[in-house]
Amino acid sequence: MTTPGTNLKKSITLPQLFSLAFGSIIGVGWITVMGGWLGQAGPAGAALAFLAGGAIMLMIGLCYAEMATAFPVAGGEVAYAHEVFGLRTSFLVGWFLVLGYTGVVVFEVISVGWVMEALIPELRGPVLYRVAGADVSLGGLSAGIIGMLLIAAVNIRGAKQASIFQARLVYGLLAVSILFAAFAFTRGDVANLKPYFMKTDAGAFLPGILAVLVTAPFWFSGFDVIPQAMGEKAGSASLQRIPLVMALAIGVAALFYCMVIFAASISLERSALLAADLPTADAIAAALGSDLGGKLVLFAGLLGLISSWNAFTYGASRVLFALGRAAIIFPAFGRVHPSRQTPTNAIVFLSLLGVIGAFFGRGAVGPVIDTGALGFACVFFIVCLCAIRYRRKTDPGRRVFTMPGDGPARFCSAVLALLVAGYAFYAPYAGAGGALPVEWIMLALWLGLGGMLYVFGASDRRILTAEDRRKRILTDMQ
Repeated sequence: MTTPGTNLKKSITLPQLFSLAFGSIIGVGWITVMGGWLGQAGPAGAALAFLAGGAIMLMIGLCYAEMATAFPVAGGEVAYAHEVFGLRTSFLVGWFLVLGYTGVVVFEVISVGWVMEALIPELRGPVLYRVAGADVSLGGLSAGIIGMLLIAAVNIRGAKQASIFQARLVYGLLAVSILFAAFAFTRGDVANLKPYFMKTDAGAFLPGILAVLVTAPFWFSGFDVIPQAMGEKAGSASLQRIPLVMALAIGVAALFYCMVIFAASISLERSALLAADLPTADAIAAALGSDLGGKLVLFAGLLGLISSWNAFTYGASRVLFALGRAAIIFPAFGRVHPSRQTPTNAIVFLSLLGVIGAFFGRGAVGPVIDTGALGFACVFFIVCLCAIRYRRKTDPGRRVFTMPGDGPARFCSAVLALLVAGYAFYAPYAGAGGALPVEWIMLALWLGLGGMLYVFGASDRRILTAEDRRKRILTDMQ
């Protein structure tokens, strides 16, 4: 058996962990799918959904913090599931996690062309074909492919370079978004916020809120990039502060989402906002009475897009690396570059999936979000179960961090995660009117691909004893 690579380089600081997590959470959805949020729930309903989603993610995040501080290794969830439930659950949770991460990467690949075409219309070029009623243009397709190659190059160079790049993007995003929000709140019209909630024909507003809430695992998922980076955490980064970094990333993100929802809603009358291709940009342009405002928003969105794209590429490659290093899937994913100490094979594989996704265009955005949200929700539920079971058999004196509320809080987190996962699976079926949902087909194809990689790793996996595999999964702790 060929022994996969060497250890990853330990160089990431706590501020860089925060920028990785926050930058992962805040991508470009607040520009490209803002209309969907407002159309389903209204401004108050959408904000309420994100606050509730943030609260649920915070509870789940604290379960993550317990496990991440107990097992500070690359591909965190893979290690947690293996320690608590064994090999097959470890594979399942890792592959669902890569599904969620890949969904975000594909979303960003498609969105970069969308944003670039709005910033510079001349880049659009000819329409090549249509998918699900949406045009795929030469300019948008090219922007997605070129962007994916550049993001891959940054990540192959090393985690330190990727995290520095990430921090600059995140702080730029915060500065620009706070600036445009200030303009919106000072020049917008409060009357534009009405109706605060979108209601069904029967007068109910809860379904709209739930429709936005069920996607919360997708929009808040970036906090779990931190466990992927634990194997590259610098020695000076204290484990005791990891829970604070996770909680801060989730909390600031929830406030950011609420800020941009109200900033866009107050700036433009509802019907015009929902009719816009990129509602947030059009809203701020209207508030300022100038296209410059819209360009400013698009620039902020581009920063958020690249930061999320970079962070999820990083996170997904580390999960693939952890699965490969332990021969849970094809071992080639577990090899690292001899000089840069980065999982090059995993990064290349993920980038290939991103490039393939670019060819499906905007018509694929909805199914990609829904399928990714389902993948994340399943992972969150399993991690909560890991936290419950692990703490039952662990000496409290060995714990680095204990979740406030202890056992009952972990149980509540697991129940909430299960409810979100169940609704995330059912929602596409309800929306398909009884037809077979595209999301279910995508899920089946993904599980089939994972099964193939699991089979390809069988010969190498049989050579390893259970203890050898465990040592490989926990290598970063040694």
